[in-house]
Amino acid sequence: MTYKTGQPKALVGNWFICLFGEPGVGKTSLCAYAPPPVHWIDTGSETMILAYTSSLPDMGDIPQPEAVHFCPEPQDVASVLLDVKAKKLKPATLVLDNLSDLTHAQLRDSATKLKTGRDRAGVTIPIQEDYLIATTFERNFFLDFEAEAYPCNVVVLAHRLEETNEKTKRTTIRPDLPPKLSNQLTGKVNAQLFMTLEVNQLLKTEIRTVRARPTNIIEAKNRFDLPAEFPASDLWKLIGEKKSATKS
Repeated sequence: MTYKTGQPKALVGNWFICLFGEPGVGKTSLCAYAPPPVHWIDTGSETMILAYTSSLPDMGDIPQPEAVHFCPEPQDVASVLLDVKAKKLKPATLVLDNLSDLTHAQLRDSATKLKTGRDRAGVTIPIQEDYLIATTFERNFFLDFEAEAYPCNVVVLAHRLEETNEKTKRTTIRPDLPPKLSNQLTGKVNAQLFMTLEVNQLLKTEIRTVRARPTNIIEAKNRFDLPAEFPASDLWKLIGEKKSATKS
């Protein structure tokens, strides 16, 4: 007999979450406050905001990450992740910023290398095979991230996509990824969180909110029993409390 019988497990080891929302709502800034040391996988110029912003009104001074790994190509991301698994890099929290742009880079990479039938008026167009490659490439990351033995916490950031089903006319807000990849990410994470920013020009206030439970429109997921909606500034405290409760 190779299986084990017991009670449902609470949060053990490290956590794996997805945080998605519109560009500019503060996802990157929020992740700077994640449990340190924080390492970044920056697929573009995502961490530039940290060089110009010293603090958030509701969270205080922004901690600087221990390391930022600039990874414009998919192979660069894979190299960093191999070093994390091998413990050559030792973050407490690894931020992949962002998965939407990484997916587009992977599609471009495979479509460029596999040119047959893809050139349209001088533009290389990804086809179904490229989407399958991208899905498999990133799904392998997810399998590692969800493993109990993975050496650090992982936050995957993604842009927001709003789409309407032409048949049902139902609108859905989800991570900006190909549908199959989006479904696989949702299945693997401990929590999929939707972040919004409300700006009041008159009062000169900014309110960042995280939604942890799904609605008829918003795709979300919550294995931590987080509140349905809460101030973004509470995120790391709430996750820390869940983990502390498990240990006690």
